[in-house]
Amino acid sequence: MAVADAELNAASQRSFEMAQGRSEIAMLTGRVQERRAELAAVREQLARVDVLSPRDGVAVFGNTDDWIGKPVVTGERIMLLADPATPAILINLPVADAISLDIGAPVKLYLSAHPLSSIDGRVIETSYQAITTPDGIAAYRLRASVDEDAPEVRLGLRGTAKVYGGWVILGYYVLRRPLAVLRAKSGL
Repeated sequence: MAVADAELNAASQRSFEMAQGRSEIAMLTGRVQERRAELAAVREQLARVDVLSPRDGVAVFGNTDDWIGKPVVTGERIMLLADPATPAILINLPVADAISLDIGAPVKLYLSAHPLSSIDGRVIETSYQAITTPDGIAAYRLRASVDEDAPEVRLGLRGTAKVYGGWVILGYYVLRRPLAVLRAKSGL
């Protein structure tokens, strides 16, 4: 835009001396307006590049190198926003181990960093559709709160979660998996 303005200014000054300068003014005025429109469009695109969150938190990426040079589709999840002040437990419950769970079901988390102590919590959200985990296992996603008396918990810790459902008959619990495998193989 600055170059187009300079060319228009030079043509305006030349128009006093030569008739050719007067004929260039209309063309250069159009070019200046075109450059200003391009600048406005680029500024509008630049304003859409910054994505702002309505709340503070920590951006969690799977791997930042996966996004370098990759085009993004509208609605595609590129990161999660986590609030370190309110920790939660994300549990991938394999479909093979799925049990009937209610909101508020107790959870015990055994962190890999502290395997001898547990962190208590309660289920606050369950999914009804299984997803494939990065390990290639079909699982339901559960989210659980962390009790306030839990030791210091921070973002990114991993471990094993034990989710408690309602009471069942021992025979059902013991034969549940073999019956599921038999049913899957026989097609009944």
